[in-house]
Amino acid sequence: MTIKKLTAIVLTGALLLLTACSDSDSGSGRKSKKKDYYTIGETWTVDGQWSLTITGVTETAERNEYADEKPAAVYIVDYEYTNIGYEDEDGIAKGIFFDMEDTIIDSNGVMGYSYPGDVTRNPNEAPIGSTCKAQACIGVDNAGDFRITESHYDSDGDEHSATFLIEVGGSSADEKSDSAAQPTETTTTTTAEATTTKPVTTLAPYDIYDDTVYANDLIYETADDIFAELGDDFSMDFISVGQENIIAVENDDVYPNTKIGFYTMDIQNIGTLDFPYAIHVTPGGYITEGVQVGMTYNELKAICPSLEGATLDGGTFGPTAWINIDGNAWGIEFDVSQADRERLGMTVGVAVDLSELNPKSTLGYYISSLS
Repeated sequence: MTIKKLTAIVLTGALLLLTACSDSDSGSGRKSKKKDYYTIGETWTVDGQWSLTITGVTETAERNEYADEKPAAVYIVDYEYTNIGYEDEDGIAKGIFFDMEDTIIDSNGVMGYSYPGDVTRNPNEAPIGSTCKAQACIGVDNAGDFRITESHYDSDGDEHSATFLIEVGGSSADEKSDSAAQPTETTTTTTAEATTTKPVTTLAPYDIYDDTVYANDLIYETADDIFAELGDDFSMDFISVGQENIIAVENDDVYPNTKIGFYTMDIQNIGTLDFPYAIHVTPGGYITEGVQVGMTYNELKAICPSLEGATLDGGTFGPTAWINIDGNAWGIEFDVSQADRERLGMTVGVAVDLSELNPKSTLGYYISSLS
């Protein structure tokens, strides 16, 4: 398909924006001492505002008979946060507060949830200079390692976020430093009747510890983070014909076989906290672990239960099958000739099983408005 090129003037504007995005984490100039992710015992700190640490995790066998959810596993997460200097700009909150329930994603890429289990320490608003030790009860549909992403606005109203990767059966920082003082509240070993802790192997199609770039993860990255990763050497284009209002950026060394699109006709209008509107993954690129563009229909069908056939939409894309990853809808386009489309009776809006033909996938695409 034909791709329209942007002018050198707009590209110059992109580089100016890139410099602005890389200089600070927010308009206030505060720095989030931020890594790609944090593990148990590691601390996320926002200068002059707060620090947050997950100190341990315990799997519990107890279930709430009145809960609507039927989780495969329930975890008690021990954590603590310190108010270094946060003040609510509206004067409503008395201090900093984290409940560790913003975004939970389990070992299979499915959203987790807060579960009404027993905790011994509830979170409270911590005033400046104080530390709150608390617990969260989390339910997941797939047992094993999981991740939590926490977001909070600082005193100036600028948002910061961090992702914690929780290894089930991993060591607890509280066990090492705090168990002598409060053994019943922080240890990851309790009575056999109440809880158990065991290592669990994370299974495909989602592995939160792999270094491979997964396009589905980019959905949750802000423009500020994405441009910081892209560096100075990136190309820019409209993402595809029919989507001339979506500018895409790419750097194959950083995000292999992936274009990241933002909803604008002028890259200078992208806000630092904007999230991608559209993502295109070409052959060789990964959407998530185990789901690589270039795989055949049958290979994808074997690992993606939500793939139930391909359909025509009457638009730019060819025969497309839809899969659900982490609550996000991804279209997988397949290479099917016009003759085969006619032979299989493919029409707009009618899903057709392509198992017999078993074509290769040629594109994976995400559009935020479809998820």
